[in-house]
Amino acid sequence: MIRLKKQTKMIIGLLIVFLSLVIAAQNSGVITKLRGKKKSTKISTKITDKLFEEAENKTKIKMDYSVSDIQSTHTKLNEIFKKFDLQPMYSKGQGSYHTILIAFPQQITNDLFSLLRKINGLSNENMFHNGQQSEFFDIDAHLKNNRIFQERAQQELRKTTLSENQRQRIMTNIEKFQIKIDSLKSVQIKHEFNEKNDLAYIRILSNNSGLSYKDSAIRFIISFAISFFIIIIFSVIIFYSIELVDFIMKFLGIKTAKSSDGGNYSYYNNKYSRNDRKKRVYKDHNKGE
Repeated sequence: MIRLKKQTKMIIGLLIVFLSLVIAAQNSGVITKLRGKKKSTKISTKITDKLFEEAENKTKIKMDYSVSDIQSTHTKLNEIFKKFDLQPMYSKGQGSYHTILIAFPQQITNDLFSLLRKINGLSNENMFHNGQQSEFFDIDAHLKNNRIFQERAQQELRKTTLSENQRQRIMTNIEKFQIKIDSLKSVQIKHEFNEKNDLAYIRILSNNSGLSYKDSAIRFIISFAISFFIIIIFSVIIFYSIELVDFIMKFLGIKTAKSSDGGNYSYYNNKYSRNDRKKRVYKDHNKGE
């Protein structure tokens, strides 16, 4: 059984309390408040920015909200989206910000944004018009041409005088035309969607420099209690683990125990002590003389 001195116990207790205080102060933000420093916020919106910039919608709108409760604002936005049966194309949220990319039919623009503007915290709104739409090539004409070429190839394939190599070449061309047609259809669907729908990029940013003093104090007390309890449990586990190792070593006869006089040692599972061995050596030495 390991016995600790009263002074050692006191040192361990003070160390546990100190560690608990440090952890609680760190988690509650008390240290930051005492120093008078605002907590820096890192915002990474590269993905949403890129999607918004590359989108080919005719009209694109960017809105920023600066609020103290991001979750509450996000909930209000979702309620408005559900009202118009809209689903975000992309959404990303972290503790200090939330970004949303959402497309909506042009005919509901006025009704939608009249509700969005009523949400508290709107700090910025910008509208962009995409000029690339006028440069868009005629998809219908390309589709029509490729379908004509495909039909001609299919008619050519019906001829009975074709060799096997000719048939393979014509079939390969038919497949190529089909790939072009499918690709053009996909572009056409996307183009029609962008023609009929506008795009909104909404950012919800936190304007909170941190928790209030009251909230920080509550979090500090809770964090201290949890940290103190966890450290105590961890210390007890370590103590009894050492006790178990000590017991196993004694049971196997591995450990040595120092006696009270400080000079003699006894060995477990051994017949002779240190003094007995010395006497036997001197006795044999005398016989030799």
